[in-house]
Amino acid sequence: MSIPIIDLDRFLHGGASARADSAATLDGTLRGNGFFLVQGHGIPDELMEDVRRVSRQFFARPLDEKMKVAQPRSGIMRGYVTMGAESLSYSLDRAAPPDLNESFMIGQPFARATDRSFAPNLWPEFSPAMQEIWTECYCRMEDLAASLMRMLAVALHLPESFFDEKFAAHTSRLRARFYPAQSEPPQPGQFRAGAHTDYGSLAILAAEDGPGGLQVRERSGQWIDVPVIDGCFIVNIGDLVARWTNERWPAALHRVVNPPRHAADKTGRLSHIYFQSPGDDTIIECLDVCCGAERPPKYSPVRAGEYLFKKFKKVDQIGQQY
Repeated sequence: MSIPIIDLDRFLHGGASARADSAATLDGTLRGNGFFLVQGHGIPDELMEDVRRVSRQFFARPLDEKMKVAQPRSGIMRGYVTMGAESLSYSLDRAAPPDLNESFMIGQPFARATDRSFAPNLWPEFSPAMQEIWTECYCRMEDLAASLMRMLAVALHLPESFFDEKFAAHTSRLRARFYPAQSEPPQPGQFRAGAHTDYGSLAILAAEDGPGGLQVRERSGQWIDVPVIDGCFIVNIGDLVARWTNERWPAALHRVVNPPRHAADKTGRLSHIYFQSPGDDTIIECLDVCCGAERPPKYSPVRAGEYLFKKFKKVDQIGQQY
């Protein structure tokens, strides 16, 4: 299974032939595995280096300081999440030990509502630069995700702006996951992040290279490493796009594996992921272009917010269940 590089700049600024070719390549890719790399995205390397720097500073702080910005409660996707609080395998109703990572996340930077999807963000007092740097990264990722959805629309032979209104009140999140070095062997069946599909529309990942990284499962059942290439983000579609397209584009199962034991106590890893999601009230149902008499819809319509919240609840606080 190949994971190709898609040049977004070529799609956005090329001629009609370049746009059609880019969209066709994307369609073929997503029919196979749901993963691709994107270059020409316009997000400066310097910004991502700044994001990594302040995030590493955050995760290096004592636990009691990080807990001052802890996730308020299950289902509110803001703030710090401790080691052992989640197991992504539970999102697919598969029991597994807690995932070996801790994380920090924000939603829309300017949201102030009491609703869980627009709760205010939490910022650590010990890192004044973090809010400014993360906010800029969120806004850049927001624009990138919107551009990618326009390319998806063209790949489906829909108007380029087809998905725009569905994200007018989006509930997307920016999340850092830190996978610490492992001084003790993992439990049987325990991973840095257990096998799962992402729940929303798109996930855009800025990953670090090294042992113990991201893998995607081929349709044959084989797990393969997802490459980390300078200047590229890793992108994959989530459950909501799979439902929109009647699984013309299936959401791929993926996981983050543990490093080999000889390197485990030296190998920490940091990733940043922008999880794009439509507005909570958006109805996710099979698109007309993806179904017909011989291809009936596989899923009943569902509200995006309802679907996401059920997934969030499954993976939170799994220590009480395992």
